[in-house]
Amino acid sequence: MTACSNTSGRKESPLSARRLDDLHADLLGFCDEVIAATKATTKERFLDDLSAIRAMERRLELIGEVATRLGDDVPDADVDWQDLRGLRIMLAHVYNRILPERLWSYATSGIPRIRAALGD
Repeated sequence: MTACSNTSGRKESPLSARRLDDLHADLLGFCDEVIAATKATTKERFLDDLSAIRAMERRLELIGEVATRLGDDVPDADVDWQDLRGLRIMLAHVYNRILPERLWSYATSGIPRIRAALGD
């Protein structure tokens, strides 16, 4: 059975309407998590907390993963989807060059803009 097969073995569209809805909900949820995490702390506390930094890296990586899974079936929103995909690649593969200050900046400015563009 392939990744795009259902239990009967019939092939389905890789991104059915239901799957798109699920990915959109995941994206909204991950954005909301990032926004909540930044509101719960200060930049200074964030930068001094390795666990918070790693958690933020993971949240941003998940957002990038959803953008990757959406492929060309992205919601019609003012979002730089390629940038989000690139973010995931950087976090997953070039993690040692990610500056915590950049994470904070993206989490506090980029993600709220993306969340607003996506709506509900």
